[in-house]
Amino acid sequence: MTFKILLSTAVWGEDYLEIFLEYTLKSLLKSRNLLNKEISRNSEYLIYTKNEHINAIKNHKNFKLLKKKFKISFFDFKKLNIRNKYSSLKIFQNSSIKYGYKNKFEYFSFIYPDSIFGDNHFATLLSKIKKGSKIVMCPGPLGIYENFHKSFKNKEINNKNLSEFIIENLHPFYKSFINNSKKSRISIIENKEENYQIYKCLDLHPAIISFSIKNLKVINTIDEDILNNNEILLKDIGYLNFSNEGIIITLESFDSNRARVQKNHFFKKLKNFNTVDFDIIKYCDKKNLAYHINHHIKGNFIVSEKKTKKLEKLLNIDPKKEKMLKKILINNFYKVNRNRSIVEQFIKFKKNNLEIKNELIDKLNKAVNERVELELEVEKKFQAQQSLIEFQRGEKFKIHENRKFNSFINFIKDENIIKLTIISFLIVIYSTLPNFFKTPIIMLKQKNRSNKFINKNSRLLRFLLILPRKTIVKILIKRIGLYR
Repeated sequence: MTFKILLSTAVWGEDYLEIFLEYTLKSLLKSRNLLNKEISRNSEYLIYTKNEHINAIKNHKNFKLLKKKFKISFFDFKKLNIRNKYSSLKIFQNSSIKYGYKNKFEYFSFIYPDSIFGDNHFATLLSKIKKGSKIVMCPGPLGIYENFHKSFKNKEINNKNLSEFIIENLHPFYKSFINNSKKSRISIIENKEENYQIYKCLDLHPAIISFSIKNLKVINTIDEDILNNNEILLKDIGYLNFSNEGIIITLESFDSNRARVQKNHFFKKLKNFNTVDFDIIKYCDKKNLAYHINHHIKGNFIVSEKKTKKLEKLLNIDPKKEKMLKKILINNFYKVNRNRSIVEQFIKFKKNNLEIKNELIDKLNKAVNERVELELEVEKKFQAQQSLIEFQRGEKFKIHENRKFNSFINFIKDENIIKLTIISFLIVIYSTLPNFFKTPIIMLKQKNRSNKFINKNSRLLRFLLILPRKTIVKILIKRIGLYR
C-alpha cells in the first residue's frame, strides 16, 4: 500500500533558503521520511519561490537526491501576482490545496522552509493514517537558529538529538509561553531536572491532511483554521504526543523581532495564578472552538530524549480540570452521563454553545482581571526602572563599546591571519558595491551553497558580514598588532 502525497513549501530570502536546502531537505531525506517506500512515486512536491532562487535550489545536492524520488515543480511568485509574501502565505496554501484536488492526490502536507524533521516523522504520520486518522496534528517548537547551526554541524538529525536541542535552546519568544496567561494560545511546562517539556496548544500544525475531506480552505493560516470545516469530525483528528514518535522543530534567529521579549522580574513577586483556571477560561471563550479545546486536552506534546511511563501519565487530564468542566456542564443544565468521558461531553456541549457563561467563569474572570490590573501597576514600575537603566547605559556606552570590540577580537583570535585578511578584504569590497553588482555574486554563492570552503568558514563569514566596514578594518589592524 502506497500513499500519493502532495507536499508544498513557500521559500524566499537568503536565510530561509539556507535552512531549507541545508537542513529541511536533509532531514526529509530519510528512509522513514520522504524516502519511505510507502510514499508513492506519483507523489509531488510544489515549491513556491522567487525566480532568482530556482537555479540555486535545483543545483543543490539535497534537491537532486529528492528529485530521484518524485516530481518537483516550481511556481514563481511573480506569476501568482504576490506582493506581500509574508501575509499571503495562505495564497500558496490554497493554491496547493486546489492543485491537490484537481490532480487527485490522497494527502497534503505543507512544509515550512524553516522546519527540521525527526527521523521517523512521516512513517508515524502514515501509521496513524492507517489506523483511521484523516488529519494528524502536532506543534512546532521554536529553536535558536545560530545554535542549531553550531550543534548540528557534525551531528545526526534525529528525534533524540532534536529533542535534546530544543530543551536546551528554546527560542526567547517561546520561552515567554512557559508562564501560562489568559491570552496565550500556547503554554509550555518545563522541567529542567527531569529534562522534558510539555506543549499545550490551542492551535497545532496539520502535519498531514486527507483530500477525502471536501472544501478544505485556509482563511488566515493553515495552522489556525484549516479544521474549521463541517466535513471534519473530531474522531478524524490524530495527534503526535511524544517527540520519539516524530518531531518538527522550527528555527529563528536569536535576535529576531519576536526574540525581543522583555522579562519583567517584578512578576516573580506576584502570586502565581492557577494554570488550570486560565485553561477553563479559554475553553469557555467564544473565540475557541471545539477542535481548539480538543487540541489543548488531547494534543499535549512531550519533548524528551526518551518515552517513559512516568511521562505518559502527564498526558492524563488534571482531575481538578475535569471536576471544573463537570461543574460548568451542570450549571448549564447539561445532563451529565457518568459512564461517558467528561471531556467528550464538554467538547460536544461546546460545539453547540460557543460562549459559555456561568458563576464559576465569572469568578475566574474576576480573579484574572484583578491580576491583570496588578500586573499593569507592576509594569509601570518596571518601565520606570528600564528608563533608569537606559540612562545608566548611556553613561557607560564607551566602556560597553570597548568591551564589545574586545569580544570581536576574541572571536577571531584563533583564525589564520592570511585567511582573515583575504576574507575581510573581499567583504569590505563587496559591501561597497552597488546592488546590480551584488546580485550576480549572490547567485554565484547560491550555486556553490555546498562549497566546502564556504561551509567550513560560514561562522566567520556570517560574523564579518554583519559588521560595519570600519569595524572590520579596526579588527584586522588590531589582529595583526598594528592598532594603537
